[in-house]
Amino acid sequence: MGTRLYPVAKIEVLEKLANVPPGTHQKLKEVESKYWNKSIGKDDFYFHIFSDSNINKMHKIMTEGFGKSFTIPEELQECSGYKENPYAGVIRGKENINKVLDASRIALPYNVYVDEIEALNWC
Repeated sequence: MGTRLYPVAKIEVLEKLANVPPGTHQKLKEVESKYWNKSIGKDDFYFHIFSDSNINKMHKIMTEGFGKSFTIPEELQECSGYKENPYAGVIRGKENINKVLDASRIALPYNVYVDEIEALNWC
């Protein structure tokens, strides 16, 4: 099980990161509320997630974030808590977020600015 890097941002920014139309997050929430915690609904849940590519992309950014492979630059490890706990923490501030994205070779989509990302969490 790996540690993943997650963007913390407003819903409309997460939708842009997932490259989906506005309102897709709400559709995902509707699918989750209708099927997720129901014993008979797991198959239906995944069917609805995977049958709509936009909902699937939104689900992926929400559950996997930017993925498992990321780097916390040495100068940010202490202030972010990474040295104490490399399995959970947070990075805040535009400059610090940029450093982590650059070090991790994560490129934001053309329509998302680092100012729109409030923080990066990992867990």
